[in-house]
Amino acid sequence: MSKTRGGQNLDQRAKKKAPLPEYYIVTGRSEAGLPKIISQTVQQKQARPGIESARSTTPSRSKKPYTIYKAKLNPLIFLVIVGYAILPTLTAIKLPPTVDWRYLTSGLILIWIVTWFLYASDKMSAKTDSWRISENTLHLFEFIGGWPAAFLAQQRFRHKTRKTTYQITFWTIGILHQITCIIFLTNPKALTNILSFTTK
Repeated sequence: MSKTRGGQNLDQRAKKKAPLPEYYIVTGRSEAGLPKIISQTVQQKQARPGIESARSTTPSRSKKPYTIYKAKLNPLIFLVIVGYAILPTLTAIKLPPTVDWRYLTSGLILIWIVTWFLYASDKMSAKTDSWRISENTLHLFEFIGGWPAAFLAQQRFRHKTRKTTYQITFWTIGILHQITCIIFLTNPKALTNILSFTTK
């Protein structure tokens, strides 16, 4: 017979103190494809019956690939671009014949491409919590001629559209462009003087 102490069997007390066996549950898979495993004791298993069957029968949800292209361009956006481009186009027609259209067009296209890329890169960085492009850099490319590309990129990527301070600066740059074109159209000598000053 087993020894007793205080009227209680020592074997029974040893069994109560013995650690409960553990079992493992696969709850899903990580992004790297490795299984996510948690361990529970038999006592926890009895307190939550049917947990294995419920989890095993639940289908795993496949994650959709991340994309930054969310918004669709509507006709109103193109109307804004066309309205913005009217005065700059009329100003370009008034340029003196000494200005080479090939360099002017190539430079604008390059600025538009770079501006679009900067907005796309900054949007991706915002989603992944990585290095961001400064707002001053974005405003700089808007000021030197990338405003139309910046406007399209904002609507396409839904980026910077809800930040009031950024939008105030952005639209101020667009208005300054229009005012500058109006000055050049009403006073062609001002445009000629600026071009002659910059080419010296």
